[in-house]
Amino acid sequence: MSATWPAKDPDEVFDYSWDVPLDAGDTISGTPTRTVIAGTVNVEAPTVNGARITSYISGGASGETAVIEMTCQTAGGRTFQETFVLPIKDSATAPTDAENLRADIIALEAAQMSLASGKMVTDVWRSGRRLIYGKVTLESLQNLIQFKQRKLEEAEQAAQGKKRRRAIALGWPN
Repeated sequence: MSATWPAKDPDEVFDYSWDVPLDAGDTISGTPTRTVIAGTVNVEAPTVNGARITSYISGGASGETAVIEMTCQTAGGRTFQETFVLPIKDSATAPTDAENLRADIIALEAAQMSLASGKMVTDVWRSGRRLIYGKVTLESLQNLIQFKQRKLEEAEQAAQGKKRRRAIALGWPN
């Protein structure tokens, strides 16, 4: 089997855990082993707490994917083995939430312009009185843009360490 752990920065040292699916009354015996199959990470000796095996992982090169294999024996004679995939991403080069939201807003505004200029019209009646648009409506695009702009403001405030408070809406949108 294989599982994926959350990504880490090359400069961070994190503890990663594995919950071994033990039978009732069974315990882990001995010291679990760890093997780095791929990547340049350093995996510390694992510790055992009940059915949970925890190991500190450091290092790695940005952009690589580390593959770590953990193995343990139980008092009941079973052997468990799990392979973990650990992406290594440099947080300095990863886009921030605010950058992702800005890109979303630009794409939504482009879609809004396509809709407004008729590029998303799928059918026009002969009289020209009725246009049938694609699945997206101008109102839904405007609402989504406003939502993304609010999220962008919140992300920028959070990046500056400020808490943002906004008014409580007294009505429901229709």
